[in-house]
Parts: sequence; C-alpha cells; structure tokens
Amino acid sequence: MNSTPASWIWLAGLSSLAALPAVLLGVLDAVAWHHLAWAIMKASMHPAMAGAFPWWLLALLALLTTALGWYLYRVVRAARLLLQDRRRMATALEPHLCPMPARDVPPGLGQIGGVTFMTLRDSAPHAFTYGARRPVIVISQSMQQLLDPQALSAIIAHELYHVRAQDYATQQLFLLLTKALPWFGLNRLYAQYLTIREIKADQYATAWQQTPDYLIQAMIATIRALKQHKAAPSPGEPAWTSGWQARIEALASPDSFAPHPKMGVLWPFIALPTAGSALFLAACITIACH
Repeated sequence: MNSTPASWIWLAGLSSLAALPAVLLGVLDAVAWHHLAWAIMKASMHPAMAGAFPWWLLALLALLTTALGWYLYRVVRAARLLLQDRRRMATALEPHLCPMPARDVPPGLGQIGGVTFMTLRDSAPHAFTYGARRPVIVISQSMQQLLDPQALSAIIAHELYHVRAQDYATQQLFLLLTKALPWFGLNRLYAQYLTIREIKADQYATAWQQTPDYLIQAMIATIRALKQHKAAPSPGEPAWTSGWQARIEALASPDSFAPHPKMGVLWPFIALPTAGSALFLAACITIACH
C-alpha cells in the first residue's frame, strides 16, 4: 500500500524539527571552536596578545557544548523511554493476540500486501494499528462479534488508511518531540493531528464503501458498547476515544470539514525553522568573513 504525500510531509517536517536544534547547536559550537582556535593561534604568534585571551569565547563554547549535550541527552532519553513503553505494550498484548482468520477479512481488503491482521481477545470493542515497517491491524474479538460484515469492513478500511498514511510512525515522532521538547507547545498540534487523522481515515473508508452509513453504524455501536466498560479500550491509543462528535459531524457533512490546522497551532513549525535558519545563516557569514 503506497503512502500518501501528506504522510511524507508530516514525517519530514517532524524529523526536521527534531534534528534542527542539534544541527544549529552543532554549527554554532563548531564556529565557537574555530574562533577559539584562531584566537589561541594569534596569541601564540604575538606574545603581546597573550594576556588578551578571549575568556568570553571559552564561556560561550562551554555553554553551547553543554546545550548540545543536554538536547541530545533529552532526545536519546525520550526515544529510550518511548521504545520501552512500546515494548511493554507489545508484551502485554502478545498473549491476547491471534491471527485473524482469512474468512473474516472482507474481500478486497485482505489482499493488500505487507499488512497483518490480528484478533485481540478479552478486550472491549476496539481497533488499532501499530508498526511502521511491518504494520499490524488489530480488531478485537468483541468488535468482530458486535458488527455486521459491512460495518466491520468500514472499520478495517479506516485502519488501512492509517497504514497508508504512516500514522503510527508520525505519532511516535510526535510523542518523541513532546517528551524531548515539552515547553515548545506541540501538544496542541498533536491533539489536532489525532482528530484530523481519524477524520481523514473515516473519509477514506466512506469513499471506499461509497457511503458513510456503515461506518456511522459501526461508530454508534462501538460507542454504546464502550459505555459499558469502565476502563479505556487500550492505553496509548487516545485517538480512538477522542473526537467522536467531530468525526460524526464530518461524516454527516464532509464539505464543512477543514482538514488543515489553524495557523495559531502551527506556530512551532514556522517559528523554529525560521529562527534556526537565521542563526545558521549568521554562523555561515561569520565563518566566511573571518
């Protein structure tokens, strides 16, 4: 299943956002090292300048090196915690998973290569996708028993869009950034992304079936079943239980849904690259004019 252009834009944007602070701090650190080495060389060549050692430059270098190390530590630590969390979830799910029988996968959806279908036992009605290189679509046994074939097909088509849009990988990058840069205000953008991706997946399922009726039927049946369970269907999948009203309204009147976030939510994507590019340009000019 080919990925959508929008998925690559999200992945490239988030990856650049994660790498940009390290690149900028690394460039500025290299510039400071260059100027410090130049100052030491001049001091050795001109004894009269020996007392004019640029201590401020040494302090700046120490500050930049510390900031770079601190940022890399935060990113590596966030990635490690994220991987540990994913492994704990996979370990907890594994005893309850079994392959979904081929006869239960709707015709036209099970022939898509590279996707594994699994059944989740002992769970509330639930469906989710995980895995980037080897995507897995999990449909709970209770949901398979709850829905008729058409409604179940709508849910599977919905999950196939998440695979096609690389939503799992994008979500992991969002979680990495929110853990590494909690002060940067990405939580609002992440929350809106979760709602947008669910609505786009709903629209994909609707287009595949050429009607929203079966998906709406599946959503209503699932909501009613979930109300009977005290616990959430699965931790780590907040999009499943959020934005129900927005999703149903988008299905009822798709023309009224604007898939793009508001500009106020996107300010981190604009402010950081702009400021970073300005600092990078200033560093390059400083080296060139030295």
